[in-house]
Amino acid sequence: MAFREIGGQKTYHKFNETKPGTVLVEGIFRREFQGRFGTQYEYEQESGEIVVLSASGQLRYKMEFIREGDRVKITYKGKEVLESGTYKGSTAHQFEVLRDDDFNESSLSPDSHEEEVDDLEEDDDFGDL
Repeated sequence: MAFREIGGQKTYHKFNETKPGTVLVEGIFRREFQGRFGTQYEYEQESGEIVVLSASGQLRYKMEFIREGDRVKITYKGKEVLESGTYKGSTAHQFEVLRDDDFNESSLSPDSHEEEVDDLEEDDDFGDL
């Protein structure tokens, strides 16, 4: 068993000061909350570092498909001029949001493995061995 420190300092990214192509987060999505600057998203890096991102239009939309406990990688893509819609002509921050579909933190809990064992016991029919 390996232990690591938790509850360290939080990192907040300012998108206007971030270079396109910068990986903002590679870790587990922890929660959405209302903070000082509106909706914010909190992630935990593998190192234990906590990263907080403020919601923007595109990030908010993409986060609708992410659940607490999902492992994600979020890359800042820069600003883009919107070509249609209510905000046509204005610039908006763009993000690539990748979800690791092979990972969900809940699959690591001991309780989930107990259910698998129970299912195996119910299905075992070895006949007359």
